[in-house]
Parts: sequence; C-alpha cells; structure tokens
Amino acid sequence: EQHLGQFHTMPLSFNRKTEPTPADARNRLAEIASTLDKRQTFLQKKIDDETELAKRSMKSGKQKDALLHLKRKKIFEKEVENLSGTRFTLDQQLLTLESATSSQAAFEALQWGARALEALNKKMDPEKAAILMEQIQDSLDRQAEFSNILGGSIGTVYDDVVLLG
Repeated sequence: EQHLGQFHTMPLSFNRKTEPTPADARNRLAEIASTLDKRQTFLQKKIDDETELAKRSMKSGKQKDALLHLKRKKIFEKEVENLSGTRFTLDQQLLTLESATSSQAAFEALQWGARALEALNKKMDPEKAAILMEQIQDSLDRQAEFSNILGGSIGTVYDDVVLLG
C-alpha cells in the first residue's frame, strides 16, 4: 500500500476478476480527488510556512537558513504542481467516464427499442396487412352504399317546376 503523507490510498493492484461498475469508478475517482485536494491544501500550508520562515531568517540575517526554506518551498510548489496535473487527469477521467456511461445507456436504449420493434414486426405480415386494408376498403365502400340507399328519398320524386307551378 502506498501512503501520501498523512493520507492513505487504495493499493495499486485491483481485483481483475470483477470489473468495476461506473458508480464504483466515479466514487473512487471522487475519493482520490478529495485526497489530492487535502494533500494540496496541506502542501500549500507548508509553502506558506516556508515562505514565512524564509522572511524571518532574512530579517535576522540568517541567509543560509532563508535559502534552505526557499528551497523547501520550491520542492513543495513542484509537488503542488504535480498534484494539480494529477487532479486535472482525474477530472478528465471522470468526465470521460460519465460520457461513456451516457453513451452506454443510449446504446442499450436503442438496442431495447430495436428488439421491441423487431418483436412487433414479427407479429405483422405485409401480405396480411394488404388483405386487411382491402377488407377495410370493402367495408367502407359497402357502408357508403348503405348510406346512399338510406339517404335517398322514398316514393315519388316531384320536379321543382311542377311544385311551383
């Protein structure tokens, strides 16, 4: 196991038998990001402390001590820079993971929709659909015929000229 100062991290080896879920990976990335943030805050305090000690050493005429404090400060600053780069990589990985998770969800939804459409298509036959449409048209034509018969007049039809005249 590896230690970063006072912060403990996960062992570098992972269980290869089970794949991590996206949620597990997001949680782990967030956990490590938090650890890096804490480490960066800790190192920033060390940088501030070394800066203050260097100023005090210069005021008291201890230039060698001031130089040592400034060298330590540089080491801490380099570590903060490295942590910032690592943090950026974690953020990038997290965004990529979230994007891949969204893509996977969309892919699965499309597969599900395609299977549902295929199942519906199996229940339908183009020849049967054509026969059905012919039956519907025949029924509509027959209904129109009934409407024409029932809508006609019964008995003698008088000419308008005869009625007015």
